[in-house]
Amino acid sequence: SDMYFYPKVAAERVHLSGMRAQITVPVLDFPIPGAHNADEALHNGIELFNDLAHHPRIKIAFGPHAPYTVGDENLEKVRVMADELDAMIQMHVHETAFEVEQAVEQHQERPLARLNRLGMLGPRFQAVHMTQISDADLALLVESNTSIIHCPESNLKLASGFCPVERLWQAGVNVAVGTDGAASNNDLDLLGETRTAALL
Repeated sequence: SDMYFYPKVAAERVHLSGMRAQITVPVLDFPIPGAHNADEALHNGIELFNDLAHHPRIKIAFGPHAPYTVGDENLEKVRVMADELDAMIQMHVHETAFEVEQAVEQHQERPLARLNRLGMLGPRFQAVHMTQISDADLALLVESNTSIIHCPESNLKLASGFCPVERLWQAGVNVAVGTDGAASNNDLDLLGETRTAALL
């Protein structure tokens, strides 16, 4: 999966490479390269989704960046669009203890609980990082059949905590491996990432 700016360009490169990929369209409350606002990002994502709807190797997903960069209104728009298109949603969630603490202060609930309240969680939701998991969080993940993307090297570099993979596996949660991105990892080596995950 790739979630970064200019998803159309990424999709073109993937098509030429012969690889299989999920291209995730980033959505934030503020301007990003390629989109002046969340509505434009969603419009671009819908257009790309329709253009590649029958591509044998490329799937388009929607990527509201994180609970602290996307408000309830735009999360609702993403959820509705993903439901209509039967598209995946990928989001950075519970990456750090500070993120969770700040959310509790501002919203009186943990980010995962907020996402559940908004109807975001489910088999099509991919929660990236999840280093902070309470018993209530784990119950939500299991009940909703949400998948986790474990990014061990990024979490090590940023000293942001560890995803409790064994605990998730024991509970029956699907866990995949990711890199988070070169800026917070230094590379995009999935095999190296898997090795690090095994060592942890």
